[in-house]
Amino acid sequence: DELVPQAAVPESPDRPAPPAPEPTCHTEGNLPGDSSPRATIRDLVLAEQVAMVYEAIPGAIVATVFIVGLMTAVLWPATARGPLLAWGAAVLLVALGRYALGWAYERARPSPAQAPRWARRMKGIALLVGVTWGLAFLLLPPSLTSLASVMSVLTLFGVAWGGMGTLAPL
Repeated sequence: DELVPQAAVPESPDRPAPPAPEPTCHTEGNLPGDSSPRATIRDLVLAEQVAMVYEAIPGAIVATVFIVGLMTAVLWPATARGPLLAWGAAVLLVALGRYALGWAYERARPSPAQAPRWARRMKGIALLVGVTWGLAFLLLPPSLTSLASVMSVLTLFGVAWGGMGTLAPL
């Protein structure tokens, strides 16, 4: 990307220099001669941050499927199966929604100006992901064996840690 030079305004001792306009950049579909508004550096940075979060979706979904299976196996003998299966289904359903959002993002190829909208959508999905994983703590009955309890808590903290890493750009 190439910075667009801004016209220099000579300074005068009688008046202070005007504030510098925000730098603009050329982006795809936003080239010289194009009448569309120019993307600012801030727009481009947000667009790149949003792209990074969407690029992490496939790995996050693979991890989700694996960890739901692990949690189900660990909790299967120690907790009620109905709520456990409902929780697993809810987490996988949200993961499917996350996949669909990622697919829509890839198909849309959004411009930098559309990045805030895609960031809001991802934050909404992230809220659902957090709620469904947080519900797993309700599945931990006080009578859990120490091994199942420790495994479950460590797994959930690992999920939280991984989620922070994949969503950190936003």
